[in-house]
Amino acid sequence: YWAAQTLPLDRVYNYEPIQRLRSFGLEAEAERNILGVQANLWSETTDTPMLAEAKLFPRLLAAAEVAWTEAERRHLSDFHWRVPPHLAWLERDLSVKSGGLGQGLILSDNFMRVPRAPRLEEEGIP
Repeated sequence: YWAAQTLPLDRVYNYEPIQRLRSFGLEAEAERNILGVQANLWSETTDTPMLAEAKLFPRLLAAAEVAWTEAERRHLSDFHWRVPPHLAWLERDLSVKSGGLGQGLILSDNFMRVPRAPRLEEEGIP
């Protein structure tokens, strides 16, 4: 899948990193050394910021859920319902459009910034 245009969202969401590593011989005692997952965007196949955004979202949301949620608590159908509000938030607050517009998280062809998330108190949430 290295040069695939994009992975299907369901495939990203259903990825089980520990299970995959076990299939390659990961020993049980080594599992405690795994601190997280990564979600690469291979820029060799991405030549514009718009295309980068289109490839990243919503797949990055799926990868985050894989990293933060235990497999038995993840449900693809529930995730499908939760994605649209997240994409709307990205568009409203960070100018990341569906399909990408080359703004928001993308600053140039080679660099990304991570915007500071507002504190809950700033949003009026106690």
